[in-house]
Amino acid sequence: MAHFLQAHSASSKGQVIGDFQVRYAKKLKEMKDALANIGEDEQLIAVDAVQRLGVDYHFQKEIEAILKKQCTRAYGDEGSDELGVVSLRFRLLRQQGYHVTTDAFNKFKNNEEFKVDISGLVGLYEASHLSFPGEETLDEAGRRIHQLLTDWMKNNLDDHQASAVAYSLEHPYHKSLTRFMAKNFLNNFEGKEKWVNVLRELVKLEFNMVESLIRNEVQQVSKWCKELGLTKELKFVRDQPIKWYTWPMACLADPNLSEERVELTKSISLVYIIDDIFDVQGTLDELILFTAAVERWDIDATGELPNYMKMCFKALYDITNETSHIVHKRHGWNPIESLKKSWATLCKAFLLEARWFSCGHLPNSEEYLNNGFISSGVPVVLTHAFFLLGQGISKETVRILDNINISSIISSTATILRLWDDFGSAKDEDQDGNDGSYIECYVKENQGCSDKDARAFVVHRISEEWKFLNQECFSASNPFSASFTKLALNVARMVPLMYDYNSQHSLPSLEENMKSLLSDSFLAQDLRNFNQMLREDIRGLMSLYEASQLSIEGEVVLEEAGKFSGHFLNSSLNPHHKSLAPFMAKNFFVSSFQGTNNRWLNILQTVAKTDLNMVQSLHQKEVVQVSKWWKELGLCKKLKFARDQPIKWYIWSMACLTNPNLSDERIELTKPISFIYLIDDIFDVYGTLDELTLFTEVVNRWEIGSIEHLPDYMKICFKALYNMTNEISCKVYQKHGWNPLHSLKKTWASLCNAFLVEAKWFKSGHLPRAEEYLENGIISSGVNVVMVHIFFLLGEGITIQIVEFLNGIPAIISSTAAILRLWDDLGSAKDEKQDRHEGSYIRRYLDENPGSSMEEAQENTVNMI
Repeated sequence: MAHFLQAHSASSKGQVIGDFQVRYAKKLKEMKDALANIGEDEQLIAVDAVQRLGVDYHFQKEIEAILKKQCTRAYGDEGSDELGVVSLRFRLLRQQGYHVTTDAFNKFKNNEEFKVDISGLVGLYEASHLSFPGEETLDEAGRRIHQLLTDWMKNNLDDHQASAVAYSLEHPYHKSLTRFMAKNFLNNFEGKEKWVNVLRELVKLEFNMVESLIRNEVQQVSKWCKELGLTKELKFVRDQPIKWYTWPMACLADPNLSEERVELTKSISLVYIIDDIFDVQGTLDELILFTAAVERWDIDATGELPNYMKMCFKALYDITNETSHIVHKRHGWNPIESLKKSWATLCKAFLLEARWFSCGHLPNSEEYLNNGFISSGVPVVLTHAFFLLGQGISKETVRILDNINISSIISSTATILRLWDDFGSAKDEDQDGNDGSYIECYVKENQGCSDKDARAFVVHRISEEWKFLNQECFSASNPFSASFTKLALNVARMVPLMYDYNSQHSLPSLEENMKSLLSDSFLAQDLRNFNQMLREDIRGLMSLYEASQLSIEGEVVLEEAGKFSGHFLNSSLNPHHKSLAPFMAKNFFVSSFQGTNNRWLNILQTVAKTDLNMVQSLHQKEVVQVSKWWKELGLCKKLKFARDQPIKWYIWSMACLTNPNLSDERIELTKPISFIYLIDDIFDVYGTLDELTLFTEVVNRWEIGSIEHLPDYMKICFKALYNMTNEISCKVYQKHGWNPLHSLKKTWASLCNAFLVEAKWFKSGHLPRAEEYLENGIISSGVNVVMVHIFFLLGEGITIQIVEFLNGIPAIISSTAAILRLWDDLGSAKDEKQDRHEGSYIRRYLDENPGSSMEEAQENTVNMI
């Protein structure tokens, strides 16, 4: 719990709405005390409630103590005569792994009185979903009660129990996901007991923290997928990172498993991508080669593969090795052999299906299903999840895991998914696949069988697999941990939501559940209802406004809080997070501590004043050095059309590299910044399109001997750029042991390529789409060049992986660049000496939205920023 609370306080700005940790801990203690002191029948209700609300992970010891005592009652003379109590006790004990039989229900056989006990019937219906193979009495009871309750609802639509009954029939607890059902249960959870109110308050806090956590994980997953680049490179594959994340989000519900959810999403994404390769794109010969490569697991033996398969295999190889490293570091077990085997087994199953399709062979239903539960991808996912959880890893459990037919926990879960997938409503929204279906195979081998009969059989088969899964999960011989067992059950529960496609090929049930989970925050109402006392708390409002500046995408509540607090503060307030410390420092003491007389504050003021004087002197020396370098370079005299603003260029370095110890780095960084402005002027003011094309080619080649075709002013510029870049590379290599020349050359080439695209647009009169303009504008802003130079000049954390990451222009660069580009286009950023030819994002927006006004376009740009 502590880990989760710390993560929350760091990522979701919990201070904005009060001290979550204190309130949370207090409610937890109150609820634990309540569980120990309420009556035994009420304890069953409380245990059921904390489980349905998804907070049971806090109370495992308390729950175990209660159920151990309840197990004694179930077999003693203290057994209740109430159908609801007996049903609830049976369900709670069975799902906890206690050995309980259906004998407990014998007393209710042939007793007509219980047909009017609606809550008791609902309880027995819920219990019937935990049946084992051979428990026909419980199965029959479930079927009869479903009919009884359905008939009862027809005549009692106005009854206060009707909505709860309908919900249970549609969403029996054991086959539903707590993550998606919890809010509905809370909304209908009533009781006058004190513990009910305590639990409600605890759960509201939990929901808001979990919502923030999910948003943060969505950001991480989206960023990872974008940086991986597979869905961009392989146009035929699904690009659905949020859908892929939804699997672990719903199935690994414990908030403390954030890292495991993010890591598991990576493996799940590869299951979908490889499925698309086999099902949509690859020829049979290519698929055979790919499967062989996965079985060999040798990154150097992929020469025969087409490029798209090489990219996919490299990603698979790297991610699997990364996962193995994480597991080994965290749990002391290297799972690479098991993970490799799971991927090889999956690809062989995909290949077998591809062979069937290629030769027109339709296997019998059992042959199809024996292969199909492997090609479902479930064994791969559960294998990865098992090792990421790291609980109960032993030679025996790994042996069971590697032989997926041994345990129904894996095979039944996979079979449930495969049968649902083939049920007919499971056509993915973006897929025109080549795979067959179990129903088709079943109809062919059972002459006279209709499609309706086959579907009924599939429903029955799914029901039977659930019984096998129940027996394996809830038996004393289950070798797996409770967390892994719960994960497998949740995967089976998730299946109907993930394969319930409508006629528009979307997933309305899943979309509705996700919308409810992420947008209906209990916190929102609290923040909307700020009272007058908070309005008068200026310091509190300032803190809230400052915190709101750190919101991430989708944090509507925090954005609303920022608007609220900003409304009551001075319109010229400069939020600290979006301000520069060197320019704000002097004003900070005057505005924040005027009239305050604390000893520590006086000491801090003295230190700060001394530091400011030292820094001022340092900056003056740096300005002299920069001015001298620029004058000696002589470009401003030779290229009369270019801007001559060395002090302005130095200000970028001075403001962004604030550590006084980075004097050399500030001076060196000013040099490439000056060249960005200079080259911008060549493209924007002076060069012809033919000249600009030649100049861009030279920068891409990066050969000083290939400049003979350039006009003189371009030769001068390129020679200076060439020498300056080589000098910086030499300094970085001497100081940090890494030669950055390749990366620096690449940034200059990318910049010139982007400038040339804009020049061609202007020359041809072409107006690109706003999105196309911004995508190129992120590069032409020059931010990428600057930040890559900064990275190498600082020399901290330089590795092959980080350099490759940097070369891909990650979000930390692209978002910064987008902010600059959009500000530049807002109208206030027109350079004082430039008669610019470039367009703007605002102009593109207006062209694409004919009814929009300039004010609306500007407001949209501000929102984009």
